[in-house]
Amino acid sequence: MADHYQVLGVQYGATQAQIKAAYRKLALKYHPDRNPGDTDAEERFKQVAEAYRVLSSGGATFTYEQFSQPKPPSPSSGSPRDRDPYFKRNKARARKPPEPTVFSRRTKIMGSAFMALLVILVVAIPMTLQVYASIHNYKEGKALYDRKQWVPALKQLEYAYRGVGVRNLETARLITRLMTENLKFFNQALPHISRGLSYSETAADSAFFYLKKGIALKNSSRFDEADSAFYSALTKQPNWDSAYYYLGEVSTFGKQDYENGVRHFSHALEINPDYSDCFMGRGYCHYQLKNFDIAVLDFNSFLKYSSKDRGTGFYLRGMALLETEYPELACRDFLEAEKLGSKGGKDAWLKFCQ
Repeated sequence: MADHYQVLGVQYGATQAQIKAAYRKLALKYHPDRNPGDTDAEERFKQVAEAYRVLSSGGATFTYEQFSQPKPPSPSSGSPRDRDPYFKRNKARARKPPEPTVFSRRTKIMGSAFMALLVILVVAIPMTLQVYASIHNYKEGKALYDRKQWVPALKQLEYAYRGVGVRNLETARLITRLMTENLKFFNQALPHISRGLSYSETAADSAFFYLKKGIALKNSSRFDEADSAFYSALTKQPNWDSAYYYLGEVSTFGKQDYENGVRHFSHALEINPDYSDCFMGRGYCHYQLKNFDIAVLDFNSFLKYSSKDRGTGFYLRGMALLETEYPELACRDFLEAEKLGSKGGKDAWLKFCQ
């Protein structure tokens, strides 16, 4: 059906006067008398006349205008969403946010139980493996230590350290003994001693590691730090004769502070009167302080109670006797020291007794 408004070239809703004026103009333009033999003009004239007839009839105008409005876009035009009838019908519904999912109480309980089990498995299995590895490596290292295979034992024990290992304290204790007493790796022992202190739970444990720390520092010629470590051991275990003995060694042989050496060795002997090494140390301090008679008495006590390092004991007592009223007795001690393998005894006998 032709759009009569477009045929006459007027807007929709035009007045009758506008329609009539447009018709007259076009009828004159396309009239057959003005266009003889022009079939296109004749056809155009017929369309104009028909359009004017329809639009000029009052009753038909409204009905025609209803059906002569622009048609909606064809399905081939517009976006896919506009062409989708399902989307159009559900456009308002699609814009709404999705409804939240509601779980039943049973589902929530089962989900929580599953998550708890998953966490337990993720955490418990690695922890169990670490605990097992800690125990296994410690036992292997301890067996090697008992067989006096020091280096393999050290390597195996280092593997025993674990984040949740149950043998970390025992491992640190055994490595500390191994490195300070057997291998004499004093500087290398310090990190393990620090680990042992971090694992310590009792005062006795801390005292042990502080004592070993002092020994390692003393043998590394770090005498002030060694002093501090031994005093720390005494704060954990006040009446520890070994701590006082090592303090005496640091004062005597590290700092040449013989008066403090006498004090520390004497304190150790007050705690343990049978600590024979303290007699040797204190006798040496008295010898350096020129208290020769007292030095002889300490060396006498050392030789009476000690079964080790007796050659050095006889040599030192002989040197002290040279400065007393009985220098002739020194030669006997030098000979005895030489018999026990003391080079100093032999040299002293050659120097003072020939």
